[in-house]
Amino acid sequence: MALFGKKKDDASSSFVTKKQATSAQKGTTVLGKNLTIKGIISGGDDIQLFGQHEGDINLKSGLMVGKTARIKGEITAELISVSGSVVGKLNAKTRLHLDQTSNVKGTIDTPKLSVKEGALFNGEMKMKVPPEASQTYSLPPSSKQGGGQSGKKR
Repeated sequence: MALFGKKKDDASSSFVTKKQATSAQKGTTVLGKNLTIKGIISGGDDIQLFGQHEGDINLKSGLMVGKTARIKGEITAELISVSGSVVGKLNAKTRLHLDQTSNVKGTIDTPKLSVKEGALFNGEMKMKVPPEASQTYSLPPSSKQGGGQSGKKR
């Protein structure tokens, strides 16, 4: 028998649930709503953040900012999905999604953006060209002749 009268082999006595263990094996870290973190977070795994964070986040994979999350700092990740509050700069290398409950103040830099109705964004946005779309396109020639002096009589 283990601590508090439970058997050691009892699955309910495990601190980490089976679902959480599977998630961790896949490389996803969950930071709960009762956590407050100050400093730099970096790594190669996905993160689901539901608490508060002050500082930079630099990930080689994805970040999911939960509805209860409050972040202040610069975020860089391959994919970013926001349902909570972010104040700072968001650098999504592939795609950024703003859910209807998101509230973002700052700068967004991403090649692809999706925004659900109800999302709040105040700041500046830059849309960079994704690597697969780096072709250049030319405008068709103008139907008017005259080298761009439209509106003047000759």
